[in-house]
Amino acid sequence: MNIKQKYWLLSLGFIGFTLAFLAGMVTYAWLKLAPEVRAHIFQSTDQMMGFFFLGGMLLLIILLFFLNEMFQTYILPLDRLTEESNVVTAADSSHRVKVQGCREIMQLADRMNQAAGQIQQMQQQASEGGHPDRTALDLENAYLAQALFHLPQGIILCNPWNQIVSFNPGARETCSRILESWGSGEYIISYLGLGRSVYDLFPGEQLDKALQTAFSSGFDKQSPPEFSVEGAYLWGGKARIRVFPLGRGEEENKGYAVQLEEYGGARTADMGPDQEPVSAKAPEKRGYFGVSYAGLDPGVKERPGPGRMDSGLLLRPAPVPPLDEVPLDRLPCTVFDLETTGLDPEGGDEIVSLSAVRLLNNRLLDEEPLHQLIDPGREIPRKAVRIHGINGEMVEGKPSAKQVLTSFRFYSRNSVLVSHCAEFDMVFLCKKGKEAGIHLENPVLDTLLLAALLLSSSKDLSLDATAKRLEATTHSRHSSLGDALTAAEIYIKLVPMLANEGVRTLSQARQVCRRMKKCVDYSRNPRRCNLQPS
Repeated sequence: MNIKQKYWLLSLGFIGFTLAFLAGMVTYAWLKLAPEVRAHIFQSTDQMMGFFFLGGMLLLIILLFFLNEMFQTYILPLDRLTEESNVVTAADSSHRVKVQGCREIMQLADRMNQAAGQIQQMQQQASEGGHPDRTALDLENAYLAQALFHLPQGIILCNPWNQIVSFNPGARETCSRILESWGSGEYIISYLGLGRSVYDLFPGEQLDKALQTAFSSGFDKQSPPEFSVEGAYLWGGKARIRVFPLGRGEEENKGYAVQLEEYGGARTADMGPDQEPVSAKAPEKRGYFGVSYAGLDPGVKERPGPGRMDSGLLLRPAPVPPLDEVPLDRLPCTVFDLETTGLDPEGGDEIVSLSAVRLLNNRLLDEEPLHQLIDPGREIPRKAVRIHGINGEMVEGKPSAKQVLTSFRFYSRNSVLVSHCAEFDMVFLCKKGKEAGIHLENPVLDTLLLAALLLSSSKDLSLDATAKRLEATTHSRHSSLGDALTAAEIYIKLVPMLANEGVRTLSQARQVCRRMKKCVDYSRNPRRCNLQPS
């Protein structure tokens, strides 16, 4: 129950109690009167009943008017002030409080904005002139990431828990061709991504043996342990995988680097280390998951390539299921969105586009998006085309929903599914997944319901309105990738605000979603959230 409901319930309760008290007093006085007095009063009252009724109604209207003014001038602005202060302190110090109310509340809002400006200034000073060791470490990480990005060889950095901490474009290209040679239908970003296990990429026995040699006391830096993978992906060649330990020998927490080198031409098992790698022919420009950028949703731009490092993964591993008690700011999330032919999956409407992005440690991994147009196997109505811009020509020859959902299930493994107005999207995913024999077991969070807890004064909880309220960037609207990116930014903003309300883990957030679903008019939100023209 939000503050508006509580206020009106209290007000109506007060009015009802007052009327009941007056009725009781009148009844008691009436019973104490003599019969002849009652008859005289009753005869007089009968003639003025209309005036009494009109007077009572006028008094009630005046009382309700003043109650509404009290609510609009004091109660609602105070509620809005609480929400706005939560945005400033938890999500965005550049946000400024905007409320309309009485003079005292406006003055308080001005003081809060002054404090927010001071907080923002202190944060800027801390970031610009922070601790020298911290600044040097950040600079070192930035240089290392850039150096890895420009190396011709493929490099993958891993933490002691065999999770990927960083990788460069060379690693992505080589691993793409390795997966193609194995006949895998999955996207490379389903295997090669921050926090993912390196065992998804290479044969476990060979990698284990190489790691044992790399971390043994007899490790020779001049001859690092290696193993090979081969196939048609290298035009008849093979790739050599070398493993190098990272850190000093006395350190217990040790990561390692994996180097990938490609060789051309038919090779034998006795290929020596003195043979030089051949330059692979230039591959076509590849997109989010090893396919051409042609045919993406309107307004979708090319995302930056890999090269960022998550140094936090060197100290602690990315969480894996069960995730119920994992803090929201560490939760691995897959934020997704769909575009469809209509609103009724039971009536034959189909998915025409599915996109997703990953969050780890409450950070958007925008180098690893999944985005795919889908052939719905039916005509796309003109009304839907006007909204999302995807027509029949664009989806002709694209993968089926079964193929894309298979890849999505693998892409989103070991993570929480997050969406804005998730019930609408999950109805489609579950129905089409059931038809294809695909079952999604991921926990689900809805940013609309989480926002309903924190932004209770907002009448509009659509994606656009929520992003505007939280000052999150709205990406290309009604593109599935753009909406997924917008929902991801909303979730990132909500996490610290939820922590201020005592909601810190996945299980607590799921309880909030279940509770708020009873308070939100969910039946009309799919239309408002998903299929309303910009």
